[in-house]
Amino acid sequence: MKVLMANTPPELRESLAKKLSDSNTLINSNKSFNAALGLRELRKLVDDRGNVAIEAVTQRFSDLGFHDEVSEFLNSAEAQGVIVRVGDGIWQFLE
Repeated sequence: MKVLMANTPPELRESLAKKLSDSNTLINSNKSFNAALGLRELRKLVDDRGNVAIEAVTQRFSDLGFHDEVSEFLNSAEAQGVIVRVGDGIWQFLE
């Protein structure tokens, strides 16, 4: 970024910096939740017994900006046989 700005004429730097900032904001806002992302993150949360707790999933999805998708994702994963409920708020990862 510094090289790009250094190679830009001084009169255009402010305009370019604003456009690049707007582009980064647009790129970051286009991140959306999907099942592949959910499964990838779910695998990271599995403990040594193959279990995953709702608290861990909720925290991780919230950190990624997908708090609203937790319940729907877990219900879908359970319906597809990827996870099996073994207790209140605890699932066994089968995949």
